[in-house]
Amino acid sequence: MELTSNHKILVKSDNDQEACELAERFFQQTTLVNYDDLEIIKEQIINGADPSFFSYLDQAVEENLELMRESIQTLEKGGCHSLEDVLSLTDPYLCKVFHITAHLVDGFIDIDSAFYNIIEDSHRVSHPLRREIKNAPDYYWLLQVQGHFGTQHEVSPLR
Repeated sequence: MELTSNHKILVKSDNDQEACELAERFFQQTTLVNYDDLEIIKEQIINGADPSFFSYLDQAVEENLELMRESIQTLEKGGCHSLEDVLSLTDPYLCKVFHITAHLVDGFIDIDSAFYNIIEDSHRVSHPLRREIKNAPDYYWLLQVQGHFGTQHEVSPLR
């Protein structure tokens, strides 16, 4: 059985080839996710000058926020209604849900990250970076990346 994680990755570079190389290097160097195979879907690369760029970017960020909303609802159903309640979490699944939620806030990429901003090491895009993209859109790229795990990995994405 093969598992696949999909990510939209924001990078800054002079061209799409360099953008792909930056993303590949990021995934090779990070210890947070370790895929058996990484695939960048070339047909889905979007440059910042594309009129649909911000629509795709906002949709990708929203996917992370939706995962956070779902995670918070799961935690609440499990009895966690405040940060103080985190101290008494004992259910392994709820602990994993909290862990993933924390990653979506702290900026560490995870297999569940729908979007990741390599430029700022974040799951969001700051207002100054948005202005920068609007001022020099040709240097920004949104890449669709698929990370594949083989059967030797015990991984269970939330989505």
